[in-house]
Amino acid sequence: MTTIPNMLLVMNGKGGVAKTSLVANISGIAALSGWKVLAIDLDPQGNLARDLGYLSQSDGGLGLFAAAFTKAQLTPLENVRPNLDVIPGGPETIRLADQLRSDVSRTSDPSTAYHRLANAILPLSHNYDLIVVDLPPGEAILRQAAARCAKWIVIPTKTDDGSIDGLNAVFGDFLASRDSNPELTVLGVAITLVNPSATAILAETRIELSDLLGEKIPVFESTIRFSEAMAVACRRDGVLPYEYELTAISATRRRFEALRLGKKPERVSSAAGGLASDYQRLVEEILASISSSSQTGDTVA
Repeated sequence: MTTIPNMLLVMNGKGGVAKTSLVANISGIAALSGWKVLAIDLDPQGNLARDLGYLSQSDGGLGLFAAAFTKAQLTPLENVRPNLDVIPGGPETIRLADQLRSDVSRTSDPSTAYHRLANAILPLSHNYDLIVVDLPPGEAILRQAAARCAKWIVIPTKTDDGSIDGLNAVFGDFLASRDSNPELTVLGVAITLVNPSATAILAETRIELSDLLGEKIPVFESTIRFSEAMAVACRRDGVLPYEYELTAISATRRRFEALRLGKKPERVSSAAGGLASDYQRLVEEILASISSSSQTGDTVA
């Protein structure tokens, strides 16, 4: 099985852990920093299209299915952001998962079936510094196929037991993939959707994760706060928190100008800056880990 040496998976066996938002922000911030990035959505919900604002251009995963099971070439949506291209997901990834399951069950060599996903992505991989893949909490066959060809995994989790149980499902996929992909590395676990005032719960979660993971798999220092209003606003407008923050700065200037002229000012969200900073710090940690892993060739046993 060929490892795609610049491919990062973001995955958890449980939904609602800000997985897709993390994919969008890793992709957007890395691209903003000058990395050439390809984001791939393997989630049937296709919510990456909402986070990055390309919903009207999405094919629902049809191109990905065709590239995996026909001779069609995988063609990304280009320049969703400068330096950022996207392979859309959506309902057709369910058909992709069903066909992969069928092929795996019918062949004496399942690696051939699993390799279909790698075969679809590999011809594009040399065009990018980083490929970031959003994987569904369900459809284990897609997680397993991706884990057999990726280089790195990042696991987002909330502080609740259910999310941590979902983390265990990822480690099951990881361990099952190591024979065919010994280069696969878990970069770390990211704690998401944190109540900033719940410091005791966060500390307990770090201890629990440390006991569960051991010394070889780090928990990232940076966390992502819970901000429902910002999450709704960003997904509604198809922008990332740092982009929303820039919009908010412009709106603040207009607000002050309206006040100066005695007009009613528009409302400006104060939550954008904090969430944008959270993602920026976490993405910096992740990209630093990728750079370090690439230089040393380390893997996590």
